[in-house]
Amino acid sequence: MSKERESEKRDESEEKNQLPWTNLEISSLIRGVFRFGENEWPELLEDIDVNPSRTPNQLAIKWRQIKAIMMNDLKRIRSES
Repeated sequence: MSKERESEKRDESEEKNQLPWTNLEISSLIRGVFRFGENEWPELLEDIDVNPSRTPNQLAIKWRQIKAIMMNDLKRIRSES
């Protein structure tokens, strides 16, 4: 098996084994981004209330997902007005 494929399989299995995000973690992440800004994931991780197994990369991925949802909601709201 190629190293690239091994890496993909490892990434997939890590995603499957991740803990679901709680509402407390999500709201803590949002507050942390407003306080520290985007791309300050290591510092943010030390300051916010999330599961200790979370990584800076997981914070970044979750923030991108949250931001996409918020942008879609804003577009929908604007189109309705």
